[in-house]
Amino acid sequence: MAAPQTKIDNMDRWYLDGLAGFINAIELADKNNQLDDLKNFAEVLNWSFSKFGLAASELAEDEKISKAAISKWVNGHALPSAPTRKTVINWIKGKLQEQRDGLTATPSRMSQMN
Repeated sequence: MAAPQTKIDNMDRWYLDGLAGFINAIELADKNNQLDDLKNFAEVLNWSFSKFGLAASELAEDEKISKAAISKWVNGHALPSAPTRKTVINWIKGKLQEQRDGLTATPSRMSQMN
């Protein structure tokens, strides 16, 4: 008998755990004003883009921010204003939560391959 289509395999579970942990870390850092620090803000952006597949170009398009500004933030050369930081952090959290919701609402990728 085949496994239920809603089963989340171990790889998806590990990714979901990492995603949830990263979302929690962002929320805690934001609450403690740690994202007012250039290095911390750059690190959140870098992890979002490199580990969780978000795209700087999508951030630029969605939030009407120049790609040059985002590049400066990612590379730790500049920090956006407080309102723009809040906008960016909310965009990141929203996109990560969409990923999480999508993984929990659909059959696992690995079980579809079997």
